[in-house]
Amino acid sequence: MIRRTMIAVVTAAAVVCTVLPAPSSAAAAPAPTWADVLAARGDESAAKAKAAELTALIATLEDETAAAAAAFDARGKELQEAQDAADEAAGRYAKLTEQAARAREDAAGAEEQIASWSAYLSRSAGRDLSVSVGTDTGNLLERLGTAAKVTDTMNAALEDAATRAGTATALGRQAATARTARDRLRDDAAATFQAATAAAEQAAAAEATQRTRKRELTDQLAVLRDRTLSTEAAYTEAERRRAEAARAAAARAAQARPQPASNPGAVSASGWTMPITSYGSYQSYGNRLHPVLGYYRMHAGDDFGAPCGTGLYAASAGTVTYAGPYGGYGNLITIDHGNGVTSNYAHMFPGGVLVRAGQRVSAGQNIAAVGNAGLSTGCHLHFEIRQNGAAISPMSFLNARGV
Repeated sequence: MIRRTMIAVVTAAAVVCTVLPAPSSAAAAPAPTWADVLAARGDESAAKAKAAELTALIATLEDETAAAAAAFDARGKELQEAQDAADEAAGRYAKLTEQAARAREDAAGAEEQIASWSAYLSRSAGRDLSVSVGTDTGNLLERLGTAAKVTDTMNAALEDAATRAGTATALGRQAATARTARDRLRDDAAATFQAATAAAEQAAAAEATQRTRKRELTDQLAVLRDRTLSTEAAYTEAERRRAEAARAAAARAAQARPQPASNPGAVSASGWTMPITSYGSYQSYGNRLHPVLGYYRMHAGDDFGAPCGTGLYAASAGTVTYAGPYGGYGNLITIDHGNGVTSNYAHMFPGGVLVRAGQRVSAGQNIAAVGNAGLSTGCHLHFEIRQNGAAISPMSFLNARGV
């Protein structure tokens, strides 16, 4: 059985106030120049001091990159918890609104029945008392007895109608309170999303800084320790490594550019397609008994069980707004398709996330691979469609668009 679990909801107010990591001190620290390194080679003590400086800078880069990654993980977990809280509040508001509407309908139906009985009594009393007195006393008493029974029934119905009306009013007040909570938590989730995306940018910047500076620092350290390497050879080796790094960066940039649609499934005329084309099990959107927590709660998407590594595809063209850790979801990709519609793809391993925030993708483009990250009991895709932040049934949405 494919299971999707969520971690406990926390107060979103604490999320919004989270402090992001400070800018990298290693990025700001002045790096030794090649001239400094080559000059230090001629003196044993200077070489040792410079080697210690380079080693410390490399360690600082690694520490700060790890700290930025940890901060990104923490912001992603907070984002997932904030969104869970918003979803739970939205579900409660929808349920109370539905209950209040049913209670109002019940109260209105009871009032209509009472009005009908009242009209009957008025008509019956006027006719019976004017024509029957003195002519058929027994029949009149029988009719009056029947009317009394109807009156008793009507009085009981009045009490029931009043109770139903009171229930409807109370449920309406609860729904209004729930709407306020839903809106507040939705705003909190939006603020947390901004914090998470900022953390993603900081983590990416720290990784890029480490990638470039650590390579140069490592080269300098190698040259410093190899006294037999000539100055000319040292510069040549450094240039070769820099050119190699530039080619690798260009390759990564090319890979990040939108690719042609590669989904083997068809893209509908409306521009939508299935996010996965090969799967062995399916669990739908809706309220369900949580397989781990043991109580009923909203399952905000559809689950598709498939082997880890199975391709995942953008359900429609759009812009990636989030790609990274997401608490119990493991890792999450969010694509904004415009007009308030977004799609979410979850449980990928970090290496299975093939896109980055800010990237444009086409319908059917390969964006990820199925994983089992986060609170999951098997390899699967958890797929969501949201309209203005509210989760809806993904397959109903896709079916309505010809998928």
